Amino acid sequence: HSFYPSQHTPLGSDEQSEEECDDPEHHHEEGHDHGEHEEEDETAEVREILPWLKAAAELDPNREETFVTGAYWLRTGLERPKEAEEFLRDGLRANPGSYLILFELGKLFEESYQEDERARNVFEAALRRWRQQESVKEEPDVLTYAQIVWHLALLEERNGNIPKAINYLEMAKAMSHNPSGAEERIQELKKTSGSPEQGCGEIR
Repeated sequence: HSFYPSQHTPLGSDEQSEEECDDPEHHHEEGHDHGEHEEEDETAEVREILPWLKAAAELDPNREETFVTGAYWLRTGLERPKEAEEFLRDGLRANPGSYLILFELGKLFEESYQEDERARNVFEAALRRWRQQESVKEEPDVLTYAQIVWHLALLEERNGNIPKAINYLEMAKAMSHNPSGAEERIQELKKTSGSPEQGCGEIR
């Protein structure tokens, strides 16, 4: 049902995608009842993986995905956001202007620290960098673009800036392989905000 795309499923993620974690309409109702042993095993696996990721980052500091994956597990698997932030900043020093690392840093501010303003600034920086690096390519990374603007839309919606939220959703829709999901959310926001444009056409 979701428009929101999953960029990657990091190692040991137990089949749960980022789509489920970040989708504002996703409700954890059934099928997500992880037992204590399962959670302990996953934590142990994360602890085993991280040293390898950090070693890989030292050996190949220009591989942005290593920093993104390592930080993801530090903040979600081990609940160590400060260490995740340090790891991402190391990644930015090695890869100045990396939109991938900036995007993960923005999610850390948004989800771990609940600091919307800082998250917005970093997401906007990630979007600028994406445009500089990817918009000229024949096959740009549209998946990350969609995620960045989707997160910006969520922030604006949460802070009551519905027109800006709709604008970001329009941007996501224009680049999405599943534009109907974004369009459905746009119509929902127009309806809740009392826009006269609501209900334009059937959404499937």
